[in-house]
Amino acid sequence: MKERRKDLHILSSFRLEIECMFQTRLTKNKKGNLGMKKHLLTLLIAGAASTGVWAENATLDYTYANESLFLYGKGKKELIDVAICINNPGLAGKKITGIKAYISTAEGIEQTSVWLSNELTLENKVNVPDIASFDVTPAAVTVGEYDLQVLEANLSEPYTLTADPVYVGYSLSVVSNSTDQQKNPIVLSSGTNSNGFWLHMKQSVLKWMDYSANAKGVAFIVAEIEGEYPDYSLGLQGYKPIYCQSGQAFSVDFNAVNIGANPINEVSYVYSFDGGAQQTGTLSLPSPIDPQLALTSPLSLNFQGVEGMGSHTLQVEITEVNGQPNDSSIASIECTVNVIPFVPQHKPLVEEYTGLWCGWCTRGYLAMEMIGEIYGNNAVAIAYHNGDPMEVTQNYPVRVPGYPSASVNRNPAVDPYYGSDDVTEFGISNDIAASIDEMTVGEINLRATLSEGIITVESATRFIQDFTNANYEVGYVLVSNGLTNPTWAQANYYSGAGGYEGSYLQELTEWPDPVAGLVFNDVAIDVSAMNGIANSIPASITNGQEYPNTFTFNIIGNELVQNTDNLIVAAFVIDKTTGLIVNANKCDLSGNAGVESIKKGNSEVIKIEYYDLTGRKVAEPHNGVVIKREIMNDGSSKSSKIIVR
Repeated sequence: MKERRKDLHILSSFRLEIECMFQTRLTKNKKGNLGMKKHLLTLLIAGAASTGVWAENATLDYTYANESLFLYGKGKKELIDVAICINNPGLAGKKITGIKAYISTAEGIEQTSVWLSNELTLENKVNVPDIASFDVTPAAVTVGEYDLQVLEANLSEPYTLTADPVYVGYSLSVVSNSTDQQKNPIVLSSGTNSNGFWLHMKQSVLKWMDYSANAKGVAFIVAEIEGEYPDYSLGLQGYKPIYCQSGQAFSVDFNAVNIGANPINEVSYVYSFDGGAQQTGTLSLPSPIDPQLALTSPLSLNFQGVEGMGSHTLQVEITEVNGQPNDSSIASIECTVNVIPFVPQHKPLVEEYTGLWCGWCTRGYLAMEMIGEIYGNNAVAIAYHNGDPMEVTQNYPVRVPGYPSASVNRNPAVDPYYGSDDVTEFGISNDIAASIDEMTVGEINLRATLSEGIITVESATRFIQDFTNANYEVGYVLVSNGLTNPTWAQANYYSGAGGYEGSYLQELTEWPDPVAGLVFNDVAIDVSAMNGIANSIPASITNGQEYPNTFTFNIIGNELVQNTDNLIVAAFVIDKTTGLIVNANKCDLSGNAGVESIKKGNSEVIKIEYYDLTGRKVAEPHNGVVIKREIMNDGSSKSSKIIVR
């Protein structure tokens, strides 16, 4: 049954975005919730203070909050406990002197307190702090144009931090849930951080949970921390997994925290492998690392290669910053380096489920166009049509709950525009970027040629490790770009709708319903090998060895083949045990791997024209995807898509 997904205005956990400090533009976000672009005063942001002029003894704010705030809750009358975790060994010896926690309202709220605890403990479903707890009365505070409440306590006996984590939180009881603020009393800030939002609700969340990923937010809690802050102090607090090839130079992305007084522009470091000879490095940073207590900054350091397959220990120490000694208790870190035969490039498989009859599917259409322009050959996109002339199957590789839907690497279906959190503007891009950033165990390369109506695909798959009982298969889908037909009309429920100003979706509101003249790309036209080919990869695998496979598509009589120059072969490796995609790739029919754009010759551009995706000529590029047509002095022309932000 064809399900038409409606554009919901209220999310399952209501999120009312609020403007905070210095309104610059007020818009509605993708599903009608109130949203906006804004800046938050540095007074409330991650240890903010005027850099370079701190006294050695100072009181600074520790918070995970940023400039984007929203309200969160479950809508029930219940006891609620919220906490953040201070987990920065570099702050050992400094003292917490005050706590501020922000909530949406004081009406219908009772039993408000703020507290400190070494552990998050419940007794009879009630939070029991083990350091200190302070009963407080909410006080009104204005944040931009909105009224919030602050729970504030100044500690008469400051708490001295150690190298161990400590939780800072608040508790309240909702006794009335008649307003949106009472239903959603928690003030969060956009983003995720495993230390940024711990939650317990007596009825809804029965044990303490790290809830940041669930809510896509961090709690608006501020701890005031007093202590001596040196001029230069850069610490290392974790790193991304490290993979490299034997003997080849590599870089490591660290999480760095600056708890000194000055921005850091240059770092010097020493390092060694497996306790061997010490080597040195110096790096000028492309942008400074500003002082922050709670939030880390990315720091990429370069290293000479290490010989020998397997795991190696890398010891790193930041010795100087800005040419001065680095005064940090967490300047050193020990890492594991994994030396592998090759480092595969992870190219996610993005599969969309759509149909001409589906009025909300225009947002999926727009998202797929943007994905193609942003990620190019770094992601593989396939669109499966339902109930229209482009349909080739309804036996999809994942369960499709409604239209539009999408999946990344055949994980459970998500919205093709908003992505896995179902909220973020063009959030599917975050899902794709996260997949690209993940290490994978193998890669597939391919080439395809066309002869007398037969497409021959040759692929080679290889893995970074040995397997003795593997369960992998190669799969293929034949895809076409540039499909169009004057009788095809795409339903568009966004036509004439308000509330999307400033959003990429605004373009859809200017299209008619239905909209004709669209050109459909990434359309699946042959799915005969969509679910994998049995025995295409052996069970016993040797790392680095290539495993070839050959497959053919017969396009004779395929009515969806409008132009063979627009055909693309998508190839992927499937883990048949989990059903997930290990890696993917694509190529055209030129006999070369990859899909490369045609390069211009020596012709000069004499005129540029812009069109929207429906083919209408526009005077200036608008927000979203625009077709740019360049007219050359030799009479030729070239069209390309650009994304205007």
